[in-house]
Amino acid sequence: MNLSLRYASLAAACGLALGAVTVHAQTLEEIVQNGQLRTGSYLDNFYTGGYAGNSYTSGALTGTTGYGPGPNAGFTFSSNALVESAGTNAGKFQNLPTDPLGGNTQILSFSGLGLGTTTDTINFANGFNGVSFNYSLGTNNSAYAQSADVWSGQNGTGTLLGTISLTASATPIACTTTQYAYCSWSAASATFSGVAQSLTFGVANSTPSENLELDAVTVSAVPLPASVWLMLSGLAVLVGVHRRGRIGAA
Repeated sequence: MNLSLRYASLAAACGLALGAVTVHAQTLEEIVQNGQLRTGSYLDNFYTGGYAGNSYTSGALTGTTGYGPGPNAGFTFSSNALVESAGTNAGKFQNLPTDPLGGNTQILSFSGLGLGTTTDTINFANGFNGVSFNYSLGTNNSAYAQSADVWSGQNGTGTLLGTISLTASATPIACTTTQYAYCSWSAASATFSGVAQSLTFGVANSTPSENLELDAVTVSAVPLPASVWLMLSGLAVLVGVHRRGRIGAA
């Protein structure tokens, strides 16, 4: 089983007039992707065009079949971030709310191996101003309630822009077997002022979220301002003029 990142274009508009922007979202969509990422893999450099690892301490297994290379999508993670497939390992889950018939059979979780040294983190350095995801607490136990904190810098640094409470589902769904722990899912979302670059999970940004599983984490990427589009289009014109000049001189 493997993890891939699916791009979702919500809207796109490119222009040279003042105020022109491009708006899009990017989603960590857990689907099967023929041999690119095995279940239980630690994400490492997979979503920056690199490779995943097979253990918390292995690091990226560069050049190893089944661990990459992944898409260069701009997502990075704390070293304890990994993927799980339905019915495998300790984090057995059911009832994923997103596209199970379309191949979505994996979730994102954080290993307790990072306890005391790792803050459970998802980074998106390009910047975002909105986020949504599905989550499940182990056995839907309210004792595992925690939060997702939104930060202006990477790795939980900078200004705290917002906090999303992650509580037990009010409409729990029973698991079909006692060996499964993540069967009730809830939706969470938030928009906020400012540009964010990271999400951290846990209690008061200190206790690891090993009793939490995440599905379809989606960030609303911050659009480029009109001034940037004007600059880029101007550079494109200059490049074109330069090329025509070289051709004419040849």
